Amino acid sequence: MRHERTLPVPASTIQYFLPPANPNTDDAFVVYEQPGTEGIQPPRWVLEQISSVGTSVVRLEWEKDHRPVPLVAVHRGEKQSLCLAAIHNRVRVWDLNNKEVVNDNLAPFAGLPDAQTAEIAALYAVRDPQHFIAVASSGLAVVYDRSQGKVIHQFHPPQPQPGRVRWLRSTSSNSQQESFAIAIGGHLYHFRCDSQLSRLAEIPLGGDVQRSWAVAAEGERVIYVFDAGEAARQVRIILFATHQGQKSFRILGWPQEAGDPISATWSEATAILRATRGIVLLEHDEGNLIPFALLQPESGPVPYVTSHGSHLWYLLPDPKEPQNRTRACCLTLPLDDYAQFAERFQDKKPLPCLFLTPEGLKK
Repeated sequence: MRHERTLPVPASTIQYFLPPANPNTDDAFVVYEQPGTEGIQPPRWVLEQISSVGTSVVRLEWEKDHRPVPLVAVHRGEKQSLCLAAIHNRVRVWDLNNKEVVNDNLAPFAGLPDAQTAEIAALYAVRDPQHFIAVASSGLAVVYDRSQGKVIHQFHPPQPQPGRVRWLRSTSSNSQQESFAIAIGGHLYHFRCDSQLSRLAEIPLGGDVQRSWAVAAEGERVIYVFDAGEAARQVRIILFATHQGQKSFRILGWPQEAGDPISATWSEATAILRATRGIVLLEHDEGNLIPFALLQPESGPVPYVTSHGSHLWYLLPDPKEPQNRTRACCLTLPLDDYAQFAERFQDKKPLPCLFLTPEGLKK
């Protein structure tokens, strides 16, 4: 089963896509860069809420800071929907129903010694619209109450220091925005996106890492891509674990053919690793993590990919208007031929390469 959605913006500018909860009826959210005009207006981030028929429902703009990617969170509620964005280490909040700014210049780390020199590395929405979670580049995570203007819960990692958490590399939320993972200081942490900052798991790695590339958690499954070893002998590793900790560890070498890792997400039992040359699919199968396919575009750069539940979404230029529109394509995982692909890995044969097209996957 496959769905699609037309986005009225060029694919090359999109930096964030939040898929619809229901592909047939719900709205999607996209954030893209709007180039500036030299000497007149600097570049800006634009968020658009796109309906199920491809029309723009809401459009918001804010100034682009030094970050190469936007840090945003969307709260989708029955009574109130919000957009949160990090701008110059402050948080701005819009009410999506009336497009008005309801909070501005919120400083979630004000007065916290461990985060005074740290930057915002991630924002996550929680069920209560008055609260949100902010993660600092030092690894500190807080629940901030907008109505009270203060932090109500905190997580302090061992030896916090600025730069330990990389934007969108060392932390990410799960596909349904219900939990998030942080990799810091030789530990993997998994938290629920709630007002108590409930800890779901802490998994020690047995040592610190040199560089984090991507991390994702879904249910009790965690996948982490990082560089290990001394600087002169670094090895890039894919680590799979469950909440059972080191007893569940599975380690794979990173496939160099895929290029450098960009992001990770889960679609139920399928791990999706986006890299500069392709998208690696791996399946959690009877305690093992099995690579079974490499997805690549027929032409152009590797597309933006994300997931929601059992759906994998990928963004491609619209064939009819590639300079102005994007085709958001949706597939259901695992693929029908998964068993056949898994056998190739077990027989030590190369992974099959599938092309991502606006019509679906092509062998």
